[in-house]
Amino acid sequence: MNNLLSKTVQKELRKFLDKAFFFSRSDNNYTEEIILAATANTYVETAEGKADSLHLKIKECNWENFLDIYQEITKSYVRRLNIRSGIIAFDITSEPFYGKTNNLYLIGCKNENGYKQEFEFLVMSLIDEKKEEKIPLACIPVHLGFDCSKTIKELLVYASKLFRIKLVLLDRGFYSADNIKALQGFRYIMLAPERDEKIKYYSAVITSHAHFYHKVKKKELTRLQLVRDESDKFTWSFATNMILDPYDYVSFYKKRWRIETNFRVEDEAKIKSKSVFIEIRYFYFLTSLLLHSIWLVFRKEIPFKTFLIQIYKFIMLEGLGIGQIISN
Repeated sequence: MNNLLSKTVQKELRKFLDKAFFFSRSDNNYTEEIILAATANTYVETAEGKADSLHLKIKECNWENFLDIYQEITKSYVRRLNIRSGIIAFDITSEPFYGKTNNLYLIGCKNENGYKQEFEFLVMSLIDEKKEEKIPLACIPVHLGFDCSKTIKELLVYASKLFRIKLVLLDRGFYSADNIKALQGFRYIMLAPERDEKIKYYSAVITSHAHFYHKVKKKELTRLQLVRDESDKFTWSFATNMILDPYDYVSFYKKRWRIETNFRVEDEAKIKSKSVFIEIRYFYFLTSLLLHSIWLVFRKEIPFKTFLIQIYKFIMLEGLGIGQIISN
């Protein structure tokens, strides 16, 4: 990787910061700290101690402003990659909160890992079928009373303006009448929960595949497709409005697993925060997504963590006045 790529990464990150905070060139001196915090999976406070001034700037903004700027930048990435059609995947990812404060954006959870509350983010991603990777297109913070179906519908309308949506993939956590209604007009495959007695019964008796129609909470009718795994160990159950060869449902849904893999990759750039303010938490989460998107679009063929480390090395060398170099 050469210094030109390092400058590109810094340029893209500065672009985000400049638009978010109306920085002049001399004011935007947070890029180094953010990349260091992402590389080390640590707090910006730990990285350089400029967190207080940055947090003040963040709290003056609305999280919606950060989303608008992020979408503006990633829209240019979609054009750069010449993506005309693609598969959309939705997921909800969380960040733990160890404090005792309550607010609208702190969601209660099982106390399995030493914390009872967490921040949650609904992420819509484009699955790039050629590279088998996903590009996060938008991220919305979840709050108490969050209207997931309305948000999904709005995000799909936004994505459909960027490219043709071939298919929408969702996990079983999205199985609800409201979400299924919001997906009308889009082809979708959603993993269905197996707790329903009717699904349990059919899953137990079929030998290959079957389908039937099922009312979700007596509100919305959906087609359920059951597919027996070739190993005969379990049965896949999908809510869908598509009619395919039964095993194609499994093949398509497995593409969604990439989103889980990519969340683990993005965790390598997680910028930690102790803040209770959603604007700060969201800003850092979105910045991590942006760094991952930059890597997908501009990278050389190196792992994401190595990419971050090399970028930070170049920043340090530039700070020492060392110009064009090539890393080992």
